[in-house]
Amino acid sequence: MSLGMTIRDLRSKRNMSQADLAEALAVSRQSVSKWETDSAVPDLDDFGDVMKRASRILEAGLGLLYRLEVTIALNILSILQP
Repeated sequence: MSLGMTIRDLRSKRNMSQADLAEALAVSRQSVSKWETDSAVPDLDDFGDVMKRASRILEAGLGLLYRLEVTIALNILSILQP
């Protein structure tokens, strides 16, 4: 399951709108939408902080979100490597 699908599923289980989650994370609704469609990931400078806040708000284990973070990092590295 991708990071976007995980965020969407956890948000839906808590009956939160994208706008609700965005406000709680101090990001734009458009950012949440892009994350959920795997069109973008949180800014790398803020990724750790956003994921920590998301894990509290969505009541998801940080380990789950961390594993997704590692998967994303590996995917980015595989794209960037020649």
